[in-house]
Amino acid sequence: LAGTAVSPSLKLSSDELQINTLAGVGGQATLTISNGGSLAVNMGDPYLIGGGTALTLTTTCKGSLAPGASCTLTVTNGVTPVGSCPPAVVDIPDDAPVPGSNQQVPVALEGAGC
Repeated sequence: LAGTAVSPSLKLSSDELQINTLAGVGGQATLTISNGGSLAVNMGDPYLIGGGTALTLTTTCKGSLAPGASCTLTVTNGVTPVGSCPPAVVDIPDDAPVPGSNQQVPVALEGAGC
């Protein structure tokens, strides 16, 4: 059998979100997700795991992502006390490349505030 494979394929603009933070000053980082495949990718609502209450997530990545389309995730670190930068991960539920698998992107808080 010969033919052309068709599948969804998510591409992330980075394998880690790095947020530089200073004591008492927040920061943010943005991740772009693109569908480089030939089929739509069905995405659930991305969410944060860990990170404490200082982190918030905003996104345009919900529902179906068409072939060639992209969306963004932005993680914002609010004012953080010195020495309080708990680890976090953004979990992106999707059906690519294997149904039921999720993309996970670590969030690294760096700088004088941590």
